[in-house]
Amino acid sequence: CSKAKHRLPKQQQSNVIYCIECSCQVDGSPVVYIGETDRELGTRVKEHRDSWRGALRSQANASAFSAHRDCTPAFEDTKILNRASHHQMRLLLESAYIQTAGRPEAVLVSPNDAKINRNSSALLQDRWLPVIRRFCR
Repeated sequence: CSKAKHRLPKQQQSNVIYCIECSCQVDGSPVVYIGETDRELGTRVKEHRDSWRGALRSQANASAFSAHRDCTPAFEDTKILNRASHHQMRLLLESAYIQTAGRPEAVLVSPNDAKINRNSSALLQDRWLPVIRRFCR
């Protein structure tokens, strides 16, 4: 009997913080989108792809890619940065990854993020940022 655990394919994993790179660059650094989802990653990436292609018109399903059509996002190379089953922890980790991704102009912003204000690290207090950054490496 094997002790090896069965690993789900990346697209079937849920409760993840993920990163999608785009073909455009800011000062030589690729533009990235960092997001989180409690659903299967493949489902969320499909929604991003549909939004980028213009197939989704609903504001509820809007994505940062809906207004970012002049370049080519690498949807098939989506990276899982971390996992967290608790929603608040996913939001904190997402915010920490956005803060550590580099220059703010190199991070795509979703239209829905303006309501939540995750990208400005409003969820993070300065004293927690070093602790969370350790999880992001």
